[in-house]
Amino acid sequence: MKRLLLLLSGIVLASYSMGQENSAISTQTGNSNSSTQTQTGFQNQSEATSIGDENTIILVQRGEYNESYQEQTGDKNRAVVRQVGSEFLQTFTSGNLAEQFQNGNNNRATITQLEFGNNYAYQEQNGNRNRARILQAGGTGVSNPDDDFSANSVFSSSFSYSNEAFQIQKGNRNEARSAQFGFDNFVAIDQSGNRNKVGTFQLGVENEAEVIQIGNRNYSGDRALVNPGIFQEGAENYAFLLQEGNENSHFTTQIGQNNESYQDVSGDLNEGVTDQYGRRNYAEMEQLGTDNFASIVQDGRRNFSEISQTGNLNNAQSFQLGNRNSSVIIQR
Repeated sequence: MKRLLLLLSGIVLASYSMGQENSAISTQTGNSNSSTQTQTGFQNQSEATSIGDENTIILVQRGEYNESYQEQTGDKNRAVVRQVGSEFLQTFTSGNLAEQFQNGNNNRATITQLEFGNNYAYQEQNGNRNRARILQAGGTGVSNPDDDFSANSVFSSSFSYSNEAFQIQKGNRNEARSAQFGFDNFVAIDQSGNRNKVGTFQLGVENEAEVIQIGNRNYSGDRALVNPGIFQEGAENYAFLLQEGNENSHFTTQIGQNNESYQDVSGDLNEGVTDQYGRRNYAEMEQLGTDNFASIVQDGRRNFSEISQTGNLNNAQSFQLGNRNSSVIIQR
C-alpha cells in the first residue's frame, strides 16, 4: 500500500515539479477531485493518490530531502502534508518522512513537519469521518486549542530531531493525541473499537511509549499537553499499556531515567495509576476482571513493584519511597 503509484483508468492527473530536482506526482481517479502541490528547495519527493469523488489533496514542501506519501480511497476525503521551515529564522526542514493512508469517506488527515529533520510520521485510518493529525515541529510545538476532534482524531507534535510517531485507528470516534519534545523519542498507538481515547507526552531523550486499546470507551488521557494518559520526562523511560474490554482507565507518569511501567488490563471498568520518580524503577500491573483498582507509586531508585488482580472489585496499592524496595501483591 505504501508508496504505490496507481496506474488507473478514468480521470488521471499527474503533475511534476522539477525546479530543483524535486518530484511531485498526483494521481486522481473519479470526479470533482482537487490536488495542489507546492515545493521549494531541492530533492523533495511527493506521491499523492485519490480514488473516488470530491477528494482534496494539498502539499507544501520547503527544504531538502523531504518525502511525502499519501493515499486515499473513498469520497470527500481531505489529505494535507506540510514540510516547511521557519521563514523568520530562515530555517528549512531536511530528511523528514510523512506517510498517511485513508480508506473510507469524509476522512481528514494532516501531517505538519516544521524545522530540523529526520522525523517520521505515519498515520492509517479505516472507516468514515475519521480525523488524523500529526505535528512534528520546532518553536513551541503547541496545537490550536480550538481544533475539533469530534470523530476519530489524532494529534501529535514532535520538537527537534529523529522522533517517530505511529498512529493507527480502526472504528468510530476514537481519539489519539501525542506530543514529543526532544530527541529519538518513540510513540506507537493502535486503537480498535469505538470512542477510545489516549494522550501521550514525551519530553527528553529516547523515551518510548506503546498503547493498545481494543474495545469501547477505554481511556488513557484525552489531551497530549494538558491531560496525557502517559507522561514521560527524562531519558530512556518505557511505558506499555494494553486495555482490552470496555470503559477501562489507566494512567502512567514517569519522571527520571530508565524507569519501566507495564499495564495489562482485560475486562471492564478497571482503573489503575502508576507514578515513577527517580531512576531504574520497575512497575508491573495486571488486572483481569471487572471494577478493579490498582495504584503503584515509586519515588527513588531501583524499586520493584508488582500487582496482579483477578476477579471483581479488588483494590491494591503499593507505595515505595527510597531505594531497592520490593513489593508483590497478588489477589485472586
